[in-house]
Amino acid sequence: MTTTFRQLAARIESERAPAKADLPWLKLATFGDLTTIKGALRHDANLVSVTGVEGDYDAGEVSPAEAVARLRAANLAGIIYTTPTHTPAAPRWRALCPTSSPMTPADRDAMCDRLNAALSGILARESFARSQSYYFGATGDGRDHRVHLVDGRPIDKATELHKVAAPDPVTEPDDDDFDLESLIAPDFERIGGALAFIPADDREDWRTVGMALHSESKASDAGFDAWSEWSRASEKFDAKDQRRVWESFGRRPGKRVTIGSLYNLAKANGWNAKEAPAPSRLTFLTPSECQATPSRGYVVKGILAPGDVGCIFGAPGAGKSLIAPHIGYAVAQGRAAFGMRAKPGRVFYVAAEDPHGMRGRVTALKMRHGDAGDFTLVEGVSDLLSTDSQDLEALKSAVETQRPALIFLDTLAMAFPGLEENSAEAMGRVVAVARSLAQWGAAVVLIHHDTKAEGKTPRGHSLLNGALDMAMHVSRDDVGVVRAKLTKNRNGSCDRDLAFVIDTRVLCEDEDGDAITAALVDELASGSVPRAEKLTDSASAALAILTGLEADKPDNATCPGVPECEWRDACVAGRAVSGSENPDSRTKAFRRASKELAGQGRTIIIGDYVRSHIPLSNKHYFDDLGTFDE
Repeated sequence: MTTTFRQLAARIESERAPAKADLPWLKLATFGDLTTIKGALRHDANLVSVTGVEGDYDAGEVSPAEAVARLRAANLAGIIYTTPTHTPAAPRWRALCPTSSPMTPADRDAMCDRLNAALSGILARESFARSQSYYFGATGDGRDHRVHLVDGRPIDKATELHKVAAPDPVTEPDDDDFDLESLIAPDFERIGGALAFIPADDREDWRTVGMALHSESKASDAGFDAWSEWSRASEKFDAKDQRRVWESFGRRPGKRVTIGSLYNLAKANGWNAKEAPAPSRLTFLTPSECQATPSRGYVVKGILAPGDVGCIFGAPGAGKSLIAPHIGYAVAQGRAAFGMRAKPGRVFYVAAEDPHGMRGRVTALKMRHGDAGDFTLVEGVSDLLSTDSQDLEALKSAVETQRPALIFLDTLAMAFPGLEENSAEAMGRVVAVARSLAQWGAAVVLIHHDTKAEGKTPRGHSLLNGALDMAMHVSRDDVGVVRAKLTKNRNGSCDRDLAFVIDTRVLCEDEDGDAITAALVDELASGSVPRAEKLTDSASAALAILTGLEADKPDNATCPGVPECEWRDACVAGRAVSGSENPDSRTKAFRRASKELAGQGRTIIIGDYVRSHIPLSNKHYFDDLGTFDE
């Protein structure tokens, strides 16, 4: 809402409501459209810009008139207005000071320090919470309500005001003001506590409670259930009449009844919101009750459940963008992947990086496994980071409408361009976006890079790994076996052995008649491939020479291998296996390398011949999107 400060002062002066909960609220700021998990818009990460600063005073000693005098002494423009609980004997008021132009949320901190300095350091600690918002106006007859408009300069021009000692800042709203989150998501625990004090026999009160719950819950079933449960305490309860009257609410003209009316009824019957004990959030379960707890369900059994946020991460070329669509395609077809059951459901694969290459991958999956009508490749997503991201709005709308069971974001870097990965706030945005997509029950999996040292956590701030329900590290060993190691798993063990080799599928031919191929996963049975030890440089060089000799032999399929003497001579002739100038030393180095390769099962000796253990067809390399490289 855009208004002048004089118009705002007049609005605050004239606003009236029967209860504080019915008053409107204000914030000198602009919020974006990023909701929390509970659906709230008013939180620090969603604050886009500020046009002023608010200060709250509730110590009950300094009068509004004295606050006006202090603002005038500092030559600050502003508004001082009293709160609904203000009395002359116990003053409570708020100060609003505008800036000359919109500023960043971080700039607000310094502006709040200046306002606190001008008021001699008396502001309550809630004033320093960036997203704190406040009610305005008066309740009842408003006899003690006061609004003072002070002329002066914008607070950002008062550069001489310096920070004074201030209370520790908070990020949660004061109890004196309802959190906007509670206005968006009804607090049924608080409502239930209030309903316990209201008799259900008076029909007028019964209707008032129903209309208040209808308004607060936006006519949801949860609101109706709360009203019905309370109404059953009366002998007059009639289920059919309950439903008929509920459906009539909202269609009648006149002033809307809000939740404040319900709270007023509760207060009139002895309920005290301030003294009412907060409902316990603790749950105490016996072993039998633990045993009876229903399963979370699964998308991929043992690693992904509905609503999870996961991450598949690894080095470039490791195969993370190969295993992800492989698992997604299995979910879309309702078949197992790596021996894990998959519950059939729609899959969104958001290809933010090289969508054309991913088309080839999906084509290869269709050629091998058949069609999958529930697998959807999503293109066109290029920015989920901006607070006003149109891509995010379009994606959330599609998710809400089509309700996929599984969503991949490939890759995090391309979907969130310009992301400061080492920033907790920035990674918090990534997690918030993922959770916002998961709110309708989908598991969301991010495709990301690992650290330079191939660590056990995704690259960037540790907040990301801490928020994950599943993390899978993908790496490839020297012989071409790709392993996906679970480094975090809230749905089961991390000991699963997920291993595969890379196969290819010819899609078509290009204009020159050359084959266009795409990479596919060839799953290896769990435990069938021993984990290869890292080879020495000499052994790696000897193995590379052997595979090169194999590739040069056109009859490789029928030949028992490469003559061992030919392999030895090729290794000794060069300097890859040993850099020594002495041929005997190079021969000894070859023998050590040959023994190491045979000991690890990397080579097979057949008489006077030797061949590598991994078939030649599995020695091609691919980047993450499956581009074929000879």
